[in-house]
Amino acid sequence: MSTMAREQEIEEVLNHLKDVNVKTITLWGKEGVGKTWTARSVMHRAIKENLFDNDSIIWITVGRGCGGLRLIWKIAQELSFVTDSADYDNDEEESMESMVERISASLMGKRFFLILDDIDWSSQNFFDELGIPYPDGQNGSKILITRSDISVDIIDRQNDSNTSGLKTAIDGDVSLHLNSLSEEDALKLFHEKKCIKVSQHINILVQHVVEKCEHLPLVIVVIAGALKDINDSSALKDALDIAVNSGNSNSYLQLLQFGYNMLPSDSIRNCFLYFATLTSEVCDIHYNELVTYWIMEGLIDEFGQIEETYEKGHAVLRELIDRGMIQQRDDHVSMHYLIRKMALHIIDKYHCKIFAKAGFGLTEPLKNGIWRSFKKITLMDYVINAYNSRSKIYNPCALLLEGDRNGLLREIPKAFFLHMQRLQFLALLQVKTKLLPSSLSGLEQLHVLLLRKCDSLKDVSTIQGLRKLVVLDFSGCKALKEIPDGFFDDMHYLQVLDLSETSLKQLPPSLSNLTGLRQLFLKGCLYLEKLPSLEALRKLKVFDLSDAASIKEVGNDNSFNYMSHLQVLNLSGTAIEFLPELCNLKNLYQLLLANCSRLRQFPQIKALEKLEVLDVSDASTLSEVPTLDCLPNLKVLNFSGTSIQQLPFFHNDSMLHQLLLRGCTCLKSLQHPRVLVKLELLDLTDTKISNGIQDESFWFMPNLQILYLSKSFVKELPSFLNLMNLRQLFLTKCSSLTTIPPSEKLTRLEVLDLSGAKALRIIDEKYFDHMISLQILKLSGSQIGKLPSLSMLRNLTELLLSGCPLRNLPDLKELTKLEKLDLSHNSALTELQKQSFQHLHQLRILNLSYTLLESVPDLKALTKLEQLDLSHNSALMELQEESFQNLHQLRILNLSYTLLESLPSISELTNLQKLLLKCCSRLVGLPSLRKLSKLEVLDLSGTKIVKFPYETSELTCLKQLDLLCLEELGDVDWGEITWLPEVVNWDYNISNTPTGWPDILSIGGDDVPIDFTCIIGHDIIMLYLGNNHDRCDVVCSDLLGELKFVSIRGYP
Repeated sequence: MSTMAREQEIEEVLNHLKDVNVKTITLWGKEGVGKTWTARSVMHRAIKENLFDNDSIIWITVGRGCGGLRLIWKIAQELSFVTDSADYDNDEEESMESMVERISASLMGKRFFLILDDIDWSSQNFFDELGIPYPDGQNGSKILITRSDISVDIIDRQNDSNTSGLKTAIDGDVSLHLNSLSEEDALKLFHEKKCIKVSQHINILVQHVVEKCEHLPLVIVVIAGALKDINDSSALKDALDIAVNSGNSNSYLQLLQFGYNMLPSDSIRNCFLYFATLTSEVCDIHYNELVTYWIMEGLIDEFGQIEETYEKGHAVLRELIDRGMIQQRDDHVSMHYLIRKMALHIIDKYHCKIFAKAGFGLTEPLKNGIWRSFKKITLMDYVINAYNSRSKIYNPCALLLEGDRNGLLREIPKAFFLHMQRLQFLALLQVKTKLLPSSLSGLEQLHVLLLRKCDSLKDVSTIQGLRKLVVLDFSGCKALKEIPDGFFDDMHYLQVLDLSETSLKQLPPSLSNLTGLRQLFLKGCLYLEKLPSLEALRKLKVFDLSDAASIKEVGNDNSFNYMSHLQVLNLSGTAIEFLPELCNLKNLYQLLLANCSRLRQFPQIKALEKLEVLDVSDASTLSEVPTLDCLPNLKVLNFSGTSIQQLPFFHNDSMLHQLLLRGCTCLKSLQHPRVLVKLELLDLTDTKISNGIQDESFWFMPNLQILYLSKSFVKELPSFLNLMNLRQLFLTKCSSLTTIPPSEKLTRLEVLDLSGAKALRIIDEKYFDHMISLQILKLSGSQIGKLPSLSMLRNLTELLLSGCPLRNLPDLKELTKLEKLDLSHNSALTELQKQSFQHLHQLRILNLSYTLLESVPDLKALTKLEQLDLSHNSALMELQEESFQNLHQLRILNLSYTLLESLPSISELTNLQKLLLKCCSRLVGLPSLRKLSKLEVLDLSGTKIVKFPYETSELTCLKQLDLLCLEELGDVDWGEITWLPEVVNWDYNISNTPTGWPDILSIGGDDVPIDFTCIIGHDIIMLYLGNNHDRCDVVCSDLLGELKFVSIRGYP
């Protein structure tokens, strides 16, 4: 935000800071109005103007849920009384009193400036309890407080032990209310963040967006950040349209969710959501700590080296900061309350998706400070021999040691950890050692030990005495078959134990000693047949046995009686037939029994009132389901692949959002639809409903957004008249479907998939007139011979018509947003109008393969085209010279199996990466290739070219060159070939060839393995074919280099 936008307020606060009569100042206003930003600007100005003593300006992000003791701890950290890695303990009252005394002594007599940002509880005159000397005219100190409009009313913490003594409201000597920005300043802020000049029409849309944001800086910054990578005016207009139609005037959540939806990848979205779950209300942590959380939870894609993984994690963090989704202060990051509220709303609605990958992991038991040392984490790769006591990593607090995928690190020196007594976190990733070094047993302060994918590790007895372990992870240690019986005897602090994908056949009886265990992962333990008694694990929250395929039972009926804290129970992929009694699992909200193919009886779930996710998919023997009216909070229900014949009764006020019945071939009917008014997703893919889908089936599902009816056997569909919120409709491979119901109410539909509907021949001429939101239309494989009007589909981005017997196309001029057009596999399509594509300025992919087009329409308007496929067109004999003139963005050009005798100029295709001309049996020559500097693949196999393409020696990006079956190729001048790519497929006789060859060579086309076993002299390599060792002499010069692989077919 520009300082000018709040200059008046900043100056007013600064004047009060200089006023000896003012002691405390309160900034208050709406959430997202810019209180924190304004306070930070004031702090920087105060530093610049030297208003307070050096090192006496203290910024504390208080946040929701931060009580007195936590606040004292934060102040002590800012004053460097405690280290970031020190433990925080809510129960140490004596320690708190000592800390208060030290804070008071440190600030006494100083001119300090304390900023308490985002206070939401009520308190006054509490400064003595924090150790803060109350400001007065003599010491010149000041306190600045920020709070929201509603903070006085939202929380009453009189009985909260963390806020004892903080009892009445803070009212500063001066109280300043921050209003929303003026329209002018709001627009300036948007353009400052977006940094692009826009047309007058788009600027009107920007004004609408800013107005919808109610001129709140936070929301404006998020919307502008969401659009930061969109520079094309048409695409920007489309995105702004979506933003304008997001949410309503009373809520910012959907506007902020637009920012979430625009994040560039699922990986970034998952990292963002996971950050929102780290703390109960506010998270202000070191950036490196957050990245380490992401890595340890598997949210960052793996790389060859851990440094690269961290680099990607930091790139994700920068992306979120740039988009305004995360705020940064120095080397710490936090998430605004409103943004976090939006994120938790998404998790609450779709939590099964994010938590399927991460969700419950290492972070929960470590929030109190064990991982604070991550900001000083030490990274090492497999080269550790140079390590010694003088190394820079001497005695670190946190160490990540990554092995090499090629197994270079097979042993860690025995004394490697001898001088690392401060080590609290240790991760050994992909280390190939069979035994752990003896010095590991001396790490008495170790809290977290990760031994992931150490697939040669067999003996772990060395770490048996590590009593302070909180997290122990052996996941992926596939050689680990046994753990000593008393291994867990002294690990009383252990909260997370991960033994996933090990080869354990049984667990040690000492597991029952882990009375504080919160999370137990045994995922993919294929050889584990039996579990010890679990009755002592009364604090367990997560129990994951998924894909432990040999487990037939999980104990007796009393096994879960004492696990009242259990939240997630995952038994998917096990061989269980019956479940123990679950009546005491009153906190359970995920019960996962997917692919339990031997499960005979549905579990008793009457007492599971908090259950939100129930998955029994592919429990194929399950045919009867009890009533579910006892589960008022159920949100996701998956019966896919079961043998159920009818749906159970649901709670009258059902919260069900997703109902999945994929592949339920025994289902007789859809009963009780009246209680599914909140349903948003219904999946009936490959479901055979014997009584058919009744006309009123969808009548009571007004909130349905996604409907899967693919592979169903219906000839006619029920009415869609009440599905006004439907966004996606899938009717793929409905081979019996002959008609589709009226579409007047489907004005919000974005995806319609009718591909493979072989019996569908006719669609009404005005059928699409009401689908003004449609973005994807798939009709491939249907028998529609004539398309209805598409003129109202102005938001359409994909039109897929492969295999449709179309003789012509309707007018496409209104489809200005179309990005993908597929007309392939249509033998009836012999002609297109020359100007058919002249309005498709956004088109990126055009597929005209397997047609009988004699000529191609004008392509000049397709300036954004990236892929063009004209292959297998036996009627195409000529292209106009200017065909490729404006296709500067084209990356793939496929002309294979056409009858072209020559090619037009391709010099304009400077971004071309693949040029495919295979079996162009009349092609005798090539245009110049010199300007194709990015070309990676060139396929000339089966052409009639007579001259070797010597220009390929200049194409240094070329990775593959195919030159098979060039029957007309003349003699090759090897002096002209100065360079060849890594892969060359060529059946040229090389027996007397003197110059260098690529790493991979296919001679004759088929790959047959060859071993080269010896080198004679300096320049001759003896090649042996296959296992027969039939000798094949190939004379090569010393320019051959490192030949890695050769393929020979039919060579003498």
